[in-house]
This record gives sequence, structure tokens and C-alpha cells, in this order.
Amino acid sequence: MIHLKEIEFLTSACCFLQIAPDPNTAALFTPSHLRDRSREDARQMLDKCRGTVHNERMFDLITDLTALMLQVKVRILFAFLFVVCVVKQCG
Repeated sequence: MIHLKEIEFLTSACCFLQIAPDPNTAALFTPSHLRDRSREDARQMLDKCRGTVHNERMFDLITDLTALMLQVKVRILFAFLFVVCVVKQCG
């Protein structure tokens, strides 16, 4: 789950990356980092339900689909934050 503090941090990070992109900082927002982080978050969320899914392949599929939904959510959030940064710079 993304909370208000994380949104504020991401907004600041997006604005900072536009002003002074640092390769090490920018790496945090790469697709591979996002994919790995989403997979890790999905695994943590679904570990609580592990006993209800007895087929390991099915559990992996559910985890992958949950990770994909998290990635889409984050990408939409980044697009929104980008617009917020642009509006702040223009206004």
C-alpha cells in the first residue's frame, strides 16, 4: 500500500530527478527495480494466504498477477506525480 508520506517522497523524487538526474537515484525507478519490488510486495501480501492455495504453480501465477497489478498502480501514480511536478514548475 502506498501512503501519504510515500506519495510526498515520490513527488519530491520525481521533481528532483527532472532537475538533477543522478544515475544511482534514477536506478530506483527503473522497470527492473519496480518489477522486483512489486514481486516482493506481492509475495509478502500473499504469504498469508499460502495455506489456501496448494498448487505451487497456481500460487506463483497469483503472485505474478498481483505483482503486475502493483506495477500498473505505481506507473499510474508516477504519471500523476509527473503531472503534479510539471504543474508546480509552471505555476
